[in-house]
Amino acid sequence: MGFDLISQIVIKVLGGLGLFLIGMKQMSDGMQAIAGEKMRYLIGKVTNNRFLAGYPRKF
Repeated sequence: MGFDLISQIVIKVLGGLGLFLIGMKQMSDGMQAIAGEKMRYLIGKVTNNRFLAGYPRKF
């Protein structure tokens, strides 16, 4: 395995990770834009409590 192959793999992995992070940011912004105030309140309450955040359940 030459340096060319390794550099191509690294560039592709970093590019894929970059695209993934951009997509996650876009999705997060979109969800925040459409979420109502009550949803923001509920998410804030659940995620501020470490026990509720780690406890899987159905609503």
